[in-house]
Amino acid sequence: MFSLNVNAECDYETQATLQQAAFETPIKYLENGDQIDVYIGNFPSSLYIKVENEQNNFYNTYYGNSNGNEIRFNWPYISDKASLQVTFYASSETMCAGTEIRSTTLELPMFNEYSKRSDCVNNASYVCSKFVNARIDDNTFNQAVRKDSTIKNEKTNRNNVRIIKKEEDKSFFEEYKVLIISLGVLVLFTTVLILLEIRRKRRLF
Repeated sequence: MFSLNVNAECDYETQATLQQAAFETPIKYLENGDQIDVYIGNFPSSLYIKVENEQNNFYNTYYGNSNGNEIRFNWPYISDKASLQVTFYASSETMCAGTEIRSTTLELPMFNEYSKRSDCVNNASYVCSKFVNARIDDNTFNQAVRKDSTIKNEKTNRNNVRIIKKEEDKSFFEEYKVLIISLGVLVLFTTVLILLEIRRKRRLF
């Protein structure tokens, strides 16, 4: 979302340049252990940014500088989802001072308390994610954990069956190794004799 207010002092070309700078500024959240950090990439001194969240009474303003200004701050309200309204304005060093350039919303997830449970060790299912976009209840969590456990058990059983089969095949060969080799030698010897006999008869005729 953006706003362009054309007037004699703040022309369209200037606002378009500011708009491009605003849209090139990355805005995202980063997981930092059990916390969430909000990250706003480098933006020039021709812009300043207001970050607002009415739900948690959060209102901050950040200013760019000549070298670009990178913003990163911890978001402490992780017990619930949150929407941050991020709005870019033209700074006082431009002829468009105070003009809204771009407005966007950054959706932040909530911390998942279930992720701390022992059932979530080596469990990659959604209910064990550290941060989630919807609240999880006991029933949903227990069903997902049981399903994951069932899948792992089935996989373990299949692997065990393969191991047992390999051991059985190996055991069978070890037990009858002498017989198998003897039969192989006998078949080879018999084949050679047959071939020699065939060649001898051809020579006679």
